[in-house]
Amino acid sequence: MHTGLNTILISGPMGQVGKTTVIRILSAYWKRYRSAQTMSVSSLPGMMPMAADDEPDLGDIWQSLSQQQQDYPMVLIEGGGGLGTPVTYDTTMAHLARDWRLPTILVVPAQWEAIAPAIAAIALARQSRLDLVGVILNTPNLEADCQPDAMGHLLRTLTQVNLLGTIPFLGDGNDEAYLCQVASNLLLEPIMGHPVIQETHV
Repeated sequence: MHTGLNTILISGPMGQVGKTTVIRILSAYWKRYRSAQTMSVSSLPGMMPMAADDEPDLGDIWQSLSQQQQDYPMVLIEGGGGLGTPVTYDTTMAHLARDWRLPTILVVPAQWEAIAPAIAAIALARQSRLDLVGVILNTPNLEADCQPDAMGHLLRTLTQVNLLGTIPFLGDGNDEAYLCQVASNLLLEPIMGHPVIQETHV
């Protein structure tokens, strides 16, 4: 269903869930297996708290996104906050993803406390009728409450959501080869196409 997507929104149930980490991994994967093609990475800001003049100009953002979609074979968008974050006073990130037809990956921390927000975000995605590609579980630390296998099973049981895989705890300073190794454990080919190994990479 999602083969060869041109644009993907990376969102979550809330902020600080590992969206930037997922974009690092997807970017490394694309660079290694699509080195002849460039990728665009941009952000979609949420509205600043309770300030009418801080609403982003959606017209300008849409024009910029449309241009990127014409210029690049792949566009990754990091959504500010979570799916329920207001973008304007009458639009959430989820509504914008639906209206702009942005297939969305939901990044969820592999922690028990994230289960309720994740279920709520998945429910919002379905209520908004956006194209939810699936969920990636991110391991934010090495603490005992990170249980990706158990949490993944529970999310599948409760929501029937597609699980695209789990990201281990990465920390800082990971090289491209390791990020590609992590990417190889995710279900990326239905989204980003089959890898084409470039001879320039070892």
